[in-house]
Amino acid sequence: LVLRLRSVHCIPELFESFSILFLVMADVPELHLVPNRCGIWSNSVDKEGCGGAVWTDLEVPAGIDRKDHVETCRTDGNRKNLGYGWYIQGCTSMISIAFYHPCHCGEKFLFWFFEMELKVHVCKLFTPTAVHIRSVSVESDLQKLALTRSDSSVEVWDCDKNLSFLKSYSCSNSGAMDCVVWCKKRIFCGGSEGVLFEFSLHSSTVQNFIKVAVSPIICMASSPKNDQIAVGCRKEGVIFVEFDDSNKPVITNKFLRQKDRVQSVAWQEKGKLLVTGSVSNFRIWDVRTLQCLQKVSVCHSVGKKTRINALKFINDYILVSGDTAGHTSFWDVNRGILLESKRSHKSSVQAVCVEKYQYMETTESSRKRHLDGDKKLADFKKITFIESKRQRFQPTTVGSLVKENSWLLSAGVGATMYQIMDNGERHLYKPFHPDNVKCLPESNIVLFNNRTQLELWRLGATAEDSDVSGTVLPLTKPPEKLLTLISKKGKPITCCALGNTKRAWSILLAYSDTCSTNIMFVVMKDDRSGLKVSLKKLKLSNAKLQPADALCFINVKSTEICVLAANGVLSFVAIEKFRLSLKFKIQLIENSLCSVRKLVQSWDDRFLAAITSHNDILVIDVTTKSIVRAPNKMLCPVDLKFNSEEGTVVILFSSGHVLEFYPKTRKCTPLCKSDFLEPRKVPQWSKDCFGVAASKYLPNTVILYGDKKLSFLRKNSQNMLQAVESVSHYGNCWFCDIMSDGDLLVVQIDKDRYNAQLPALFKLQKFGRK
Repeated sequence: LVLRLRSVHCIPELFESFSILFLVMADVPELHLVPNRCGIWSNSVDKEGCGGAVWTDLEVPAGIDRKDHVETCRTDGNRKNLGYGWYIQGCTSMISIAFYHPCHCGEKFLFWFFEMELKVHVCKLFTPTAVHIRSVSVESDLQKLALTRSDSSVEVWDCDKNLSFLKSYSCSNSGAMDCVVWCKKRIFCGGSEGVLFEFSLHSSTVQNFIKVAVSPIICMASSPKNDQIAVGCRKEGVIFVEFDDSNKPVITNKFLRQKDRVQSVAWQEKGKLLVTGSVSNFRIWDVRTLQCLQKVSVCHSVGKKTRINALKFINDYILVSGDTAGHTSFWDVNRGILLESKRSHKSSVQAVCVEKYQYMETTESSRKRHLDGDKKLADFKKITFIESKRQRFQPTTVGSLVKENSWLLSAGVGATMYQIMDNGERHLYKPFHPDNVKCLPESNIVLFNNRTQLELWRLGATAEDSDVSGTVLPLTKPPEKLLTLISKKGKPITCCALGNTKRAWSILLAYSDTCSTNIMFVVMKDDRSGLKVSLKKLKLSNAKLQPADALCFINVKSTEICVLAANGVLSFVAIEKFRLSLKFKIQLIENSLCSVRKLVQSWDDRFLAAITSHNDILVIDVTTKSIVRAPNKMLCPVDLKFNSEEGTVVILFSSGHVLEFYPKTRKCTPLCKSDFLEPRKVPQWSKDCFGVAASKYLPNTVILYGDKKLSFLRKNSQNMLQAVESVSHYGNCWFCDIMSDGDLLVVQIDKDRYNAQLPALFKLQKFGRK
C-alpha cells in the first residue's frame, strides 16, 4: 500500500472557522508565503472577507439572502500578516508509505502492492464543547451511575453488569454543573448559579429546581437515611435541603455558618456528625444542634495554605482527608487528633474513595495509591501505605472516584471513564462522540454544530494536481460560508443532518434542540452580485416535530424523507411540495428510556444502522421494515458506517476492536487477528480511534480516525482485510469523511483551545512542583 496524502491549507482571511491545506505546492504569483507567530511559513491570499448570512430566529419561516445578512466574516489585519492558525506543523510535504502484504500461493511467495493518492482538506479551527467529567455518584440499590460534564450535561449509566449509557439531560442555560448526588433514588445536581436541580429517570427534562444560594454550589452530600441533602456553598456555608409532604425539595431553617469557603463535605454513617473541609482546616459539626464541635487545623508547611479537597468516613470515628499538598491523612473525629499522615502524591489529592475495612484509594493527576487499613483501626495500629500494582491507568487528572461491587471507576479530564475490576481487567468507556460535523459529499458542503448555532460551508476548488513534492495547489475557488443559524433562546442543538434534493443548487438541513425538530430548505444561487442564500422552513400540518436523538435523510422512490429517532421509535417524514407529512413509524425498542445515539444510512438508502444507548446495534430494512440485531455481549460501540452496496456495516468499539457485520447472513467478522473478546489484545492501528469513515466514492477502503492518527484499511475482492497503514500526521482528528471526488475531509481540533474550557479544578498541574 503506497499512500500519498496531499493536504490543502486554506487562507485565514477567507473564513474564521475553516481551513484547507494542500501538501503539494506550485509557484503561483497570486500566492505568497508569510511567516506566522511560530516562525513557520504558511500561505496567504490577498482577499478580504467571505460574506455569508446569519439567521437569528429559526421560528420565522422566511427567506434571507446575502443582502439581508446580519454579520459577515470579517478579516483581521493582524491575522493576515501572521498567517494565524494556517500553517503546516512540522510535517513533510508528501507522505509516501509502502506496504507489502505477503500471500502464499503454492510454493511461491507473492506480494500485493497497492497505491492510493488523496487530497486532504484539513479544518483546524473548529472547537467543540469540552465534555470533561466533573462529578460522579452511584445509586447502589438501582445500580445506576450519574455524572456531570463540563458542557452542563448530566448523564445516567446502568452499572448492573457492564456500564451502558441510558440517557442524558441538558442544562446549558443553568451554568456549570459541579456536583451530583443521589437522594431518594432521584438525581440532584448543583452548580455555579446556586440552583439545585432534580432529574427523574422517567423523564427527559428537569423535574424540580430550587434556588439554594446566591454563590455557587461547590459540593453536596446526602444523609445516610436519604432524607436530606447537605449543600456546601462558596459564601453561605452549608445549607440543608429536605422534602415536604409532596416529596418536593425545600430549604430548611438549618444552616452551618462559616466564613471560609466549603470545599468538601462528608456525612457520618450514623448521621449525627457532618464534616466540612475548607482552607487549612476542617470543622466537625453536630447535625442536631448545628454547633461546631471542633475546628481542626491542617498545615503541612509554614506559610502555605492547604485546601481540603476530599473527605470520607471510614467508620463512625475515623476520617480520611486529601489536600492540595498531596497528603493523605487519617483523623480521629472524636478527639480531633491526627492518627497518620503521608505525602502519597507529588501534586494535590483531588478525590478519595473508601471501601469499608478493606482498602482506601486516593487519586491525583495520573496516579493512584492503595492504602491497607486494618480492621482494628480502633486500636490505632499503624496504617501502612502500599503501592498499588495498578497505577497510571488513567493518564489525565482524576476528579472523581467510585467503588462499587467488584470494580473501581475513575473519571476527570479527558471525558473517558476508566473501570478497573478486582481481577485486574481494565475497561474504557469513552463519551458518546456527537455528530457535531456533517458532510454532504456530492455538494462539497460541510455543517458545523457549535452547540447553540450552526455554520454551513461550501468547500473551495483547487487547480490541477501536481506531481512535484512540497508544492501547494492554488485555490481556483475559495471556500465560502453559506449560512449561520443561531438557535432561539440559546437552546442547545442536540443533532443535525444534511440531505440532497432533486433541484440543483439546493439542499435539505435538519436540526433538533430540546423543544422541537426543524427541517429547512436551503437554496444557493451564484450571480454577478455574488452568492445568494435563501432559506425556507418546512412545516408539518397542525403539529410540531418532536425533539430527536438522531437525524438523517434518505431517498425512497424519488421522495426525500427525513428520519427522526426519538424514544426508541423511527419516524419517517416525507418532504413533498415544501410540506411535511408523516409516512410511517418503526418501533426499534420497547423501552422508552432507551435512545438512539447514532443513525446512518446505506449507500442506496435502503438500510439504516443505529446504535442505541443500551449498546445495541440494529440494522433496519426500510422497504420491509425488518430489524436485524448484531451480536454484542460486552463491548461498547462508538461509531459505525456502511462500507458496501450489500449493506455491510463496519462497527468501531470503544476498546479499539473493529467488527464487520453482514445483515443478510448475520455474520460478524473481526477486522484484526487478535481475539475479539480479549480487551487487552487490540491492534495498534485501531487504538485511540473513535470514528470510522467509509464511502462508495472510495470503495474497499475503511478509514479509522482519532486523537493520534488516521488508519487506512484496504480490502480485496473477497472482502478480506489485506493491507493496513496508519498516518500519524493528522493528530487530534475530530471528524473524517470521503468526498464525491475522492478527496478526504479531516477536521482537527486545537487541544489548547479545547482544554481552555476546563474549570479551575481540572487545570493541569506539574508533578512535583508547587
